Amino acid sequence: MDIEMLMQELADTGASPLIKCDGERVSVGGRPWTFVVAGGPFVEAGYVHREDVTLDACIQKGLRSVKEKFPDWEWVDLHLEE
Repeated sequence: MDIEMLMQELADTGASPLIKCDGERVSVGGRPWTFVVAGGPFVEAGYVHREDVTLDACIQKGLRSVKEKFPDWEWVDLHLEE
C-alpha cells in the first residue's frame, strides 16, 4: 500500500488524515495504531477513527469506514485489500 498516496488523496478531498502510533499503548499490549480522518467532507458525514494492533489492519478498517460514508469514492477501493 502506498500510504503517502493514500494520505494525499484523502487530503485532496479537503479532509485531514492522521496516522499515529502510541508508545504508551505499545508498552501495555494495547492497540497502538490510530487512523483518523476529519474535516472537509467528514464534517457532515462524521469523522473516522479506528485503532488496531498493526498499521495495515488499522488503515484497512479505517478505509472501510471511509467507503461506507462515501460509496462513490471508487479510488478508495484501490487501497483496500481483498
